Amino acid sequence: MSTDRGRTDDTVGDTNALWRGRNTGGAYCVAGPDPWYRYNRSIRFYGLTFLAGTKLADIVTTVVGMRYIPSIVEANPVANRLFTEMGLVTGLTVLGFATVLFAACAAELFGVEVRRRYGLPKTALFAQASIYLILSVLFGLVALHNATLIADQTTYMLDGMLAPAAVIGG
Repeated sequence: MSTDRGRTDDTVGDTNALWRGRNTGGAYCVAGPDPWYRYNRSIRFYGLTFLAGTKLADIVTTVVGMRYIPSIVEANPVANRLFTEMGLVTGLTVLGFATVLFAACAAELFGVEVRRRYGLPKTALFAQASIYLILSVLFGLVALHNATLIADQTTYMLDGMLAPAAVIGG
């Protein structure tokens, strides 16, 4: 037995100790690594995937609506100013990247702090998943709203160009 930072166990110097739970935040677990890290990785991967995907859908529908349909304008004055200064696509890309980055950092830091301060790993995972899910649903609803506006305005613009309904029977 040897000591490593005040700890006496027989895993010091063992190269496989990391995989057997040696690096689990200071607690040695004979059964293996703390499953919180594995669940956290899964929530982070799927959360970022859904968040980025729904934000990309929001960006695409906003670009299509604002570029090709003159009656659709941006309702957010801060974003509108950014679009006029940087251009529509560049401004939306910067704004979307900053939004996803901020949301991911907030979700991860919140989850880590809940686990560290209160010792509630399941609550921390639930909080992270909730933040990712709520923001993904929000971005998805915004993209759906944008698509509905595009469809409505396209129908309105094409109304005069569509063939009149045929008179049946008469």
